[in-house]
Amino acid sequence: MALHKFSKIKSFHVDYCGCTAATLLLNEQSIRDAINFIRQNKPKREFIKTTVSVSKDGVKIIYGNDHKYSTHVPTSMIAGSTTGKSSLHDTIGVVYISPLTGRHYPAFVHVYRCDSTRTAQKLLSRLRAYTHNENHRSKITQLEQHLLLQNLLNLDHYDSLKLQSESSNTTTLNSDKTNTNISSSSTNSSSRQDRLDPVKSITEEFQKKLESQEPLLFPPKDYDTVRASHGNIQRAQAWKSTEVTETKIIFIE
Repeated sequence: MALHKFSKIKSFHVDYCGCTAATLLLNEQSIRDAINFIRQNKPKREFIKTTVSVSKDGVKIIYGNDHKYSTHVPTSMIAGSTTGKSSLHDTIGVVYISPLTGRHYPAFVHVYRCDSTRTAQKLLSRLRAYTHNENHRSKITQLEQHLLLQNLLNLDHYDSLKLQSESSNTTTLNSDKTNTNISSSSTNSSSRQDRLDPVKSITEEFQKKLESQEPLLFPPKDYDTVRASHGNIQRAQAWKSTEVTETKIIFIE
């Protein structure tokens, strides 16, 4: 099935079994391994009733029939898909690519169990339509090669980065326990730490001022903090509030 044949949205009611980190983006065997891993380790009582709607624009996922818990995966972030081994032909795995912000693992295999093998094949044919597009498949292949070259699809490397990031707040790395990957790991870790959350930063600063019991100094009401933040202090000081203020007129006889 080609994308241009998606005349209308097709919805499938499935069980969401869970997800696990992907080791490749298009390789079917690695996806089957992920399906097998999820089905072996996730009990059925933890499956979530889910609606997967497939269209030419991507996949919309609604968890538990509640639109408050939904997400949309655009076409550009949908990679390989396949069914499980012979005993799991009713189960599908599809790779969704994560936003490459440096805070997430690059891709995950999401696993869905259908009500029958036939339904699974129908869903699979629609999911595979994305990668049947030569342009899209070429982009996914290039991204996969880039992630492999950067060692970003190596789970052991990812886990070591995560552990290092968590432990760096409380312990210091010993030089005799480093290996060849530490230099690249520390670079990635430091770059992530540089990405400060401005809201969190302001909150922490405000909390410190409260705890210090020092007087809090706020800019006057008629002070343009926007221009001041851009270095235009004179304009900021000259700026006056346009708010209408209440005035009292006293008549003297």
